[in-house]
Amino acid sequence: MIAMDVSPALRAAGVTATGIALLAGALAIGPKHAGLYGLFVITWIGLMGLNIVFGHGGQFNLAQNTLYGIGAFAYGVLTTRGMNPWLGVAIGTAFGAFSGAAMTFVAGRVRGLGLAILTLGIALATPDLFSATSLTGGFNGIVGVPPLSVGDKVLAGNGLLVVLAALAFLVLLLTRYWLTSSWGSALRTVAADPEAAAGMGLNPSRYRTLALTLGGAIIGFAGALYGAYQGYLGYLSFPVTMVILWYLGVILGGAGTIWGPLIGAGVITVVPETLPVSDDLQPVLWGALLVAFVVLAPRGVVAGLHRLMPRPSRSLPLAETAVAAPSGDLPERGRPGGGVVLDVEAMTKRIGGLEILRDVSLQLRAGTVTALLGANGAGKSTLVNCLSGYLPPTSGTVRLDGIDITGAPPTKVYRHGLVRTFQHPRLVTQSTVFENVLAGVHAVERPNALLSALPAIVTRKTRRRQDRAVSAMLTELGIGHLAGERVGDLSAGNRQVVSIARSLMANPAVLLLDEPVAGLSLEEMRRAAETINIIGSRGVAVLVIEHRLDFVRSVAEDAYCLDSGLLIAHGTLDQVLGDPEVRKAFLGTAEAKVPTSEPVDEPRSR
Repeated sequence: MIAMDVSPALRAAGVTATGIALLAGALAIGPKHAGLYGLFVITWIGLMGLNIVFGHGGQFNLAQNTLYGIGAFAYGVLTTRGMNPWLGVAIGTAFGAFSGAAMTFVAGRVRGLGLAILTLGIALATPDLFSATSLTGGFNGIVGVPPLSVGDKVLAGNGLLVVLAALAFLVLLLTRYWLTSSWGSALRTVAADPEAAAGMGLNPSRYRTLALTLGGAIIGFAGALYGAYQGYLGYLSFPVTMVILWYLGVILGGAGTIWGPLIGAGVITVVPETLPVSDDLQPVLWGALLVAFVVLAPRGVVAGLHRLMPRPSRSLPLAETAVAAPSGDLPERGRPGGGVVLDVEAMTKRIGGLEILRDVSLQLRAGTVTALLGANGAGKSTLVNCLSGYLPPTSGTVRLDGIDITGAPPTKVYRHGLVRTFQHPRLVTQSTVFENVLAGVHAVERPNALLSALPAIVTRKTRRRQDRAVSAMLTELGIGHLAGERVGDLSAGNRQVVSIARSLMANPAVLLLDEPVAGLSLEEMRRAAETINIIGSRGVAVLVIEHRLDFVRSVAEDAYCLDSGLLIAHGTLDQVLGDPEVRKAFLGTAEAKVPTSEPVDEPRSR
């Protein structure tokens, strides 16, 4: 559910061509089809709002008919009482934004099925709600809703269509620019994997609320324009069938794409006027089409067209210097050579009556790669989860650069400089490599959401700096040539490198790598070893959880070994591997020798 990786030049050409086509259509269309053209443009605006919520934000808001109606009735009620039409449009937009945000708070900031059930109930009740109050005209609705005007001149005919087309094009520009910024990358990261996003310092609730607020504003804006365009608003103007229609439009065109809403709006406004299907059967037709596209073509028309186009190669800005931490509100990490960065004292974790960890103490030093060894079930993953904030320890302390972060949530741990990866890279597979790593920049900088939607001339300097930081990181880790590739098309090894690159954009003091070479080939393990050694040379304290001892020998200097939640050995890697207790934990007997296969790369000096 994300934007396709089309080259910037092609995107710009597409935007320009769309603007020209919209203007030409508004000027040339005759009276017979003028009404249909206006509804198409307004519907397109509404679908752009739904696309942000659903296509990019992954939220199943089924009450877009409510938001649309709120914007429309806000306009109708206010303008029939003498308010300026454009001020009525602005207030209708604000009502849509407020209502979208309110839905997340009423639902307890839920997502997925919880939000879908809540908003479906609202959608079903919408016609009754609009007919139950005299403010909205009751069953009679509001007649004589004032049209848009400029001064004393009422907009009508082709002139009105030109204004509507211009407003739709403005919404396209702003949403496109915002969704291609680091905010868009972060939003898609949260939608794809909220838990992993939290480990990147991204608060999922914040981004869900933002998506529903922005989407609600755009849908409310479309509703206000609809009220001005139609001149009459009734409770039956916003039926629950609109939910099916709009989702069909977004999915058919391509959820999460820039052009999907445009195609979808054309289908759901034009097809009903051209197909010889009765009004009673149209909901059946739309429902069948929605099911068919979800099953057979879930990525929509735009994705199908995209597969026919030549694959672009993203041109990376030249990285003139080593990667610097993106400027934000984070302090520079203090990393004296070999100094202790992470200090864990007597950590214990109990779940029910089971003691998973018992009095575990360890230290990680700047610029040192440390291995965490242990058989399956030894407590390694639990330790990593406690360090990174996914599980609170029962007792003990965790200090990062001298700051106590014990029990802090993942977002706070990340912002203090401790970052983790997962055994299976948790990336946005339909986004490009560049976009995935760009989300790491956003997690650190947290730029203003509104400024990110402004034209390029306002935020060009910020974007260029972000692009340079991402490009330099990809180049340093040897995957700069993959910047324009979709992550879903990469090998397992390259996905791990992308995951590490995204983590490094936070300029971490500590990096926890959970089985980074699981399932990788020997060549991919060699590349992973090179990457980890580069990270260590940057002064980052690295903790590697890994079973492959040949790989561990290529990267680690120090080691700790866990067995049944107890720390049984620590020291240099050779000392730990030679410890009888470690041999017993790995092979069942203290006399056995731990396998000493050749390292996958030149071993680090120990």
